[in-house]
Amino acid sequence: QLGHGSTCGFAFPKLVSAFVGLNARVVNVSCGPYHTAAVTSDGQLFTWGNGMYGRLGHGDSLSVYVPRKVAGLAHHFVTSVSCGWWHTAAVV
Repeated sequence: QLGHGSTCGFAFPKLVSAFVGLNARVVNVSCGPYHTAAVTSDGQLFTWGNGMYGRLGHGDSLSVYVPRKVAGLAHHFVTSVSCGWWHTAAVV
């Protein structure tokens, strides 16, 4: 769930390269036990981690190990996000 493309842990902080080069910065992050979500300053929502029960919002139950934009909210401006055990809630 760290967003580095694998399930390996790291002992020290590491930049999440998926956000490098975006024309926006990450302004809100929430971590659940099995997944993570981030909101950018231009209102985009990204999720990654274990996709069981559709908690990532990508329309399936697949796991994703790098941040992926939630296409279903592409036409909305997301202001914040919160991850629970089995869900992700976004405020638009």
